Amino acid sequence: MKLPNGVTGFYGAKHYKPPKIDEKQFKQICFILISNNGGEVLDLFSTHQMTV
Repeated sequence: MKLPNGVTGFYGAKHYKPPKIDEKQFKQICFILISNNGGEVLDLFSTHQMTV
């Protein structure tokens, strides 16, 4: 199986940067998938809230 660069979440080279995503659309898709499968969101952290 051939996996695309970055599938693990790690990007090691400068020319293989993470893809840009629409955070709002990603969040909506996640909520739809969770609710369709009987799940519940307990907490949510945006990229702006995360600290190192």
